[in-house]
Parts: sequence; C-alpha cells; structure tokens
Amino acid sequence: MRDLFASDGAARFDATSVQALDLLYDFSRQRVTRETLDLLQSLAKIGYDGPIAAEPFRPDLRNLPRDEAMEKVSAAMKKAFALVDAEGA
Repeated sequence: MRDLFASDGAARFDATSVQALDLLYDFSRQRVTRETLDLLQSLAKIGYDGPIAAEPFRPDLRNLPRDEAMEKVSAAMKKAFALVDAEGA
C-alpha cells in the first residue's frame, strides 16, 4: 500500500474513487489501481456480471519468479481490458 500511495500521491483518491447512484466508493486504501476500476466499469457497461480473476495459482505461474508471474498476469489483464473496450465501443 505504501508503494501505491508513494507513486500516486495526493491524486490517489481522485484516481481510485467512483461515484454511482449517489454513493461515493473510495478504493484509495485498497490494493486497486485505476486500471482495475476501468476494467470493472467496462465490464459493467457491457452488462457482464460473471467472475473475473487472474489465476495466480496456476502451476505455470506459480513456478515463475514473482516479478515474471506478475508481468504475465498484467499482460493477460491488459489483453482483457482491450477486449472489453472493443466490445463496449
């Protein structure tokens, strides 16, 4: 969490809060990024209500060094963002 606050600074609240249905959702103290919120909002926009998860316990990821596994998960999530953006456009 310290790294997230250090990198985002005072803008973290603005970047990780969402207002909907007259409620303010503050995710600034959660391990969430703006990209995560964008993905969730894109999924809601196209009406998706199923599960979404990075599978960090898959054997092929579990056996990699942590940073390399995170890079693979990040790449997969970015691909998912692109697919959702294409569907929602």
